[in-house]
Amino acid sequence: MTSSQRPRPAETTPINAPTFIEIGARDARKAHTFYQGLFDWRFHAMGGNGHWIETPTVRAGLHDGDPEPGMVLYFAVEDLEAALARVKALGGSVTPNRSDNGEFGHFVECQDDQGIKFGLRRLPRVERDGAVHSALTTGVHLRSNGSAAAVTTDNAFWAALASGSRTDMDDGRLVCQFQFDADWGNWERHPAGEEMVFLISGAADFVLEVDGSEQAHTLRAPGDFVLVPPGVWHTARTATPTTILLVTPGAGTEHRPARG
Repeated sequence: MTSSQRPRPAETTPINAPTFIEIGARDARKAHTFYQGLFDWRFHAMGGNGHWIETPTVRAGLHDGDPEPGMVLYFAVEDLEAALARVKALGGSVTPNRSDNGEFGHFVECQDDQGIKFGLRRLPRVERDGAVHSALTTGVHLRSNGSAAAVTTDNAFWAALASGSRTDMDDGRLVCQFQFDADWGNWERHPAGEEMVFLISGAADFVLEVDGSEQAHTLRAPGDFVLVPPGVWHTARTATPTTILLVTPGAGTEHRPARG
């Protein structure tokens, strides 16, 4: 798929949602007639017989002369390389069909573990920079090369992080907001560097295990914070609805259950 066959970017695109459909046809003119007649889509001519297409939801592209006609549905992702790594970890594959264009984004074709084709699209910078996120559901991955990416911090993310499958988070630090109203069910430690724990609301004891004994650091006022040294086991205890901001080095993070 060439850049002349892609749509003009929409202003915003939800992450992990369908963002683009690529239609490969042997004869684009016949495909144009068929889909316009069926769906009343609006077709906009581009180079050759290519078109970008307005549908009621996502944009689409149509290209000509495809020896394997079909459709590929693309999904928007914030961190393309991390998403491609997850495709492979889940038994899928990434095809060599990649295309990058700053105006339109980066498109990569993939297959799932049963050979079903789909695509991933990293949004163009104009869309990524304009997106507004909630810190309650989205963290920021600060990479060591100076770049940053928004990361959805849902239950699936935390489970994957605890299992060690999100190795893409080993580089740099994760900045995220976390809410809780009871003692943590586990201890954790981060050998790659200090973790900053910053209190936004509520109150909590942040407990560090040092030389076999527990040291409690109470965060009471918004703005209180503690720096957890590298490799030190720690947990949090509270009976109050509490919100904290964490800046965490991910590499080598370990977890263990809290003692009852």
